[in-house]
Amino acid sequence: MLCKNDITNLYLQYGFEAGEVNEDYLVFFMQSGYFQNAEIVILNKATQECDIDISGYECLGYSVRLRRFDNIIAIHNALFNGFFNTTMSNKKLLSEYESFCEQQKHKLPHNKYEYIRGEFVENGVPQSANVLERILDVFKSDERQLIILEASAGYGKTCTSFEVIRELVEKIPDKIPLLTELSKNRKASVFRYVLLSEIDQKFPALSSELVTNEIKNGRILLIIDGFDELLSKNNSTSSLDNEKNLGKDAQTMLDTIAQLITTESKTKILLTTRNSSIFVGKEFDEWVDQHLVDCNITRLQLSEPSLRDWIGAEKIEILKANKIDLNNVLNPVLLTLLKNEPLDGFETKYTSNEEIVKQYLDLLLRREQQRQALPLSVEEQLRIMRDLAVQMVQLDISAEDIDFIKLILADVTSRDINTYLERYDALPDSAENKPSEAEFINKLSHHALLDRISTQNNLIGFINEFIFGLMMAKAVLEFQLSPTELQGKYLDVAITAYSTYNATQRKLLYKTIEPVLSKETPQRRIFASMYLCDEIKGSYSDQYFDGIFFENNIVISADACFTNCIFSDCIFDHCILNTDAFHTCQFYNCTFYDCSVELGDILNCELMFLHCTGHEKFAQCAYRCEPVADSTIDYERVVLEQFWKPGYEKAEPRRSYLALLKGVPSSDKQALVNAIDSLVKKNLLKRWQRVYVLNFEKIEVIKKIIGR
Repeated sequence: MLCKNDITNLYLQYGFEAGEVNEDYLVFFMQSGYFQNAEIVILNKATQECDIDISGYECLGYSVRLRRFDNIIAIHNALFNGFFNTTMSNKKLLSEYESFCEQQKHKLPHNKYEYIRGEFVENGVPQSANVLERILDVFKSDERQLIILEASAGYGKTCTSFEVIRELVEKIPDKIPLLTELSKNRKASVFRYVLLSEIDQKFPALSSELVTNEIKNGRILLIIDGFDELLSKNNSTSSLDNEKNLGKDAQTMLDTIAQLITTESKTKILLTTRNSSIFVGKEFDEWVDQHLVDCNITRLQLSEPSLRDWIGAEKIEILKANKIDLNNVLNPVLLTLLKNEPLDGFETKYTSNEEIVKQYLDLLLRREQQRQALPLSVEEQLRIMRDLAVQMVQLDISAEDIDFIKLILADVTSRDINTYLERYDALPDSAENKPSEAEFINKLSHHALLDRISTQNNLIGFINEFIFGLMMAKAVLEFQLSPTELQGKYLDVAITAYSTYNATQRKLLYKTIEPVLSKETPQRRIFASMYLCDEIKGSYSDQYFDGIFFENNIVISADACFTNCIFSDCIFDHCILNTDAFHTCQFYNCTFYDCSVELGDILNCELMFLHCTGHEKFAQCAYRCEPVADSTIDYERVVLEQFWKPGYEKAEPRRSYLALLKGVPSSDKQALVNAIDSLVKKNLLKRWQRVYVLNFEKIEVIKKIIGR
């Protein structure tokens, strides 16, 4: 027989009041305005519906419904489907997805939108599988799941979020995805309140407590797009200062996540974010150990787009013949242009990297001259849009209400507005078609480079981050925008967009912003030098680098200097590595693909490699004079005693690899790493994501090693 307490608790969660209780059935009441309902849940299989007298409830004005269930899950399914109306909710989500796709079509030169499934990296390991299918597999699990999806600016995080929603609706129709677009909420400041606001908007008739419970039950799948946006609201100080002050804000955001992923929950959360320091380092590892015990954390990183997947072999050969730097067209916006361009004339149309960008802009802006009868040259339109971008950066906004955008446009065109309006006099039917000043500004607010940034609100911004980035970068180079004003996320977007230009232009931007890079985060400094200079510049000490792609023939020469740094889940692909660039560094779960190694002067760089692949040549060259470990020390015992410390009654079940190596002399680190590998092979330790877990099934063997 069904458990009465379980049934009662479930109905109470859904807002019912408990009524009559007996051995055969339970009664629950709900009043909502005009309607009064009574549900009678039959407990005894032998009890017939005709045996239950419902006339008394009907006389009191209740609409009575008799329910019979096989188990508690069936009851929960019925309540969830009834209150959340999963069929209708998911139809609405599909409609939002279609609106999003339609919106993307209008942003593209050839009005065709297609999601390209590129490669990705999972927990530091490159994958060739479909990223959507991988995320779907994780969501299908019964366990607690936190998926962190990272990508550079403009590399498809939001598109992936909407594609995930479509996949979930079509393939897991009994659950409901809940999308929160933090980048689209200009008033967002506290993540908890943003989430509650989204819940109230999507489920206005239901309590936030009920929705939160169903998130914990894994029936509502939470997708948080642009998680890093809430940490980018205050741009008044340097990014490095902000980074130092992020601890409290990031902790608050992460604690809100932790409240949803409780020990007994089945919560499924997908976070999308730019590559940032939020989810890396000692602080994050400690937070995971404290708050997300036994939660599966899957870290995915979208790789750069594949030319072959986007444009095919024939167009690639044409671009190569035209001596175009293929690495610098790996931007989804430009790839979409090249993908949709007919092969006929392709060879003569795209003759340089700059020409590809120019063709993209010309196509949009010349079409705009016809579409809106806009008597502005391409350069005049670009100048207005650059001025708009400058003011948006200075006001720290990436989107705003259309009325506010109009005010900015009126300001930036105030000097030339009369000249622009006079041009209409030379056009046919000028008397009928000449706009007023307000109408002209309205035209500009509906410009091809601007659009609604979300299907859910009327905020206006640039059509994509590529355009916004180009406008910002050009404004800096033309001294319209000070490099000191281009910080944080704006700097990321500008660098990513301008990385599509040739080496001379990219290095010019780097030289312009170089004075302010010293105040930026180490990750952003590396990002800037890689994308703009094709090499790593600067010195880095005691830093933690997680999930960074060092690829496309990036040079790390002796001019760069990494001292006592940790590289976790990083990929070095066809890089040129000088051994003198690294000293006393640790590499954990890193992958090296076909890297060239230059011998430096230092014989022993004191590097340490743990669970890396392809690093053998680099390691051999980096310690030509190997440290001699103390042969009298039992390093396996040293490792195990960090789990079960002398004098303690119990062992700690898990330790991060950082904790295992903390305080170990440099001369002993490699021996300790070898001991860890040996213990894993002996099945005394198990690797689990970023930690090592003590195998308690082998506790007697462990006791013998440590002498307990």
